[in-house]
Amino acid sequence: MEKQTDLYYVQQVLRGQPVAYTALVDKYKSLATALAFKITGNKQDAEEVTQDAFVKAYRALPGFKGNAKFSTWLYRIVYNTALSKTRRKISFAVSLEDAELTETELEQVGLQLLNLQTAEQTKYIDLALAQLPPDENLLLTLFYLHENSVEEIRDITGLSKANIKVKLFRARQKMYLYLQEVLKHEWKEIIR
Repeated sequence: MEKQTDLYYVQQVLRGQPVAYTALVDKYKSLATALAFKITGNKQDAEEVTQDAFVKAYRALPGFKGNAKFSTWLYRIVYNTALSKTRRKISFAVSLEDAELTETELEQVGLQLLNLQTAEQTKYIDLALAQLPPDENLLLTLFYLHENSVEEIRDITGLSKANIKVKLFRARQKMYLYLQEVLKHEWKEIIR
């Protein structure tokens, strides 16, 4: 079967073919769940948020104008649904103190990461991301892992472009600080 554009499936649903929505759910379910997980930090909550978001998106389809990509519009719904869910829960966040790293320190962390195997790199980056507050984790994930532009992230989160850039900078700093400490400890263990 030939793949169609997202807009095609939206139009099919709006023309009375609700089964066409399945194609959009299949296409975006994994990424929507990953986005929800980054905010909720819990697999079960992320799956619930994803289901709720797809239902909300389905009901809101008549309002989809096509000005943005369907994925951006959907991720905005997922984002808001996940935030609503986390606001209702009492959360405990471990945050790193704001600390500035020099260019030399950033380069050292980068070089240490490059010396690791891909699986080890992924492990340490995932650990570092997990130490960040959910909003910073989400921004880094959207920007680097999902390769969303700052404009797309603005559409998803509602934050200003300037705010996104500042938050990305601070999140990278915190992540590098954490990686620096972990890698320093790891290298001491290896040397022993």
